[in-house]
This record gives sequence, C-alpha cells and structure tokens, in this order.
Amino acid sequence: MAEFVESDRVVSEMSLGDKEKVLLKTTASLLKKIEPLLIGYYIHYMEQAGILEKDLEKIPLGSSIIALADIIDRLAHGTPASLGKHDIKSYSDIEKLAGRSFHNAAVNALKEMMPST
Repeated sequence: MAEFVESDRVVSEMSLGDKEKVLLKTTASLLKKIEPLLIGYYIHYMEQAGILEKDLEKIPLGSSIIALADIIDRLAHGTPASLGKHDIKSYSDIEKLAGRSFHNAAVNALKEMMPST
C-alpha cells in the first residue's frame, strides 16, 4: 500500500503542489511502519482469534496494543468483546490473558492507564 501511495505514477497522475507531495510522502512513510502492525493484528487477533495460547514472539507488540485498544473501545461502548469464544467483560478478563494472548508489557501499560477504582 505504501509503495503504491508513494509511487511516481500516482504522484505524476495527480496535480499536486509541494505541500501535498510532502503530505503524500509522509503518509506513505507512516504506512510502511503501521502496515506490519495491522497485518499482525488481523492475522493473530482476527483470523486466529480462537487461539488463546499465542506465540507472542511472532506477534509485534504494536499488534497486541491494537487488539487491546479494540477490546477496551468495545467495553467502553457496551459492545460485546471477545477473543475467539473467550468473552471479555472487564479488565480482569484481559489480565487473565496476559502472557498468553497479549504481551505482558501491553497489558501492564494498559493497567497503568486505567483509572483506579
């Protein structure tokens, strides 16, 4: 995707000013960094959601963070959240999956951001 956005063909087919060209190049650069995280999120937390015992060495930390952000967003908006058939209704359900489905560092960072109860 990033290569397409950054390609000379796309840039030459569009009549872009200098500012737009810089924005396009910046966006392409950002996509190069984000794309592997989104792919990891999709593969490990969407396609393979039913696998709770994940090989965390193969999952980018950023992909775990995206998955956790999605779950927290669902919980905050009252939308059912799950990982495969495992329902997630609270932060304590997430904690039970730390080191198994999510990187410990991501779960710990989330805990630090959660308001005290």
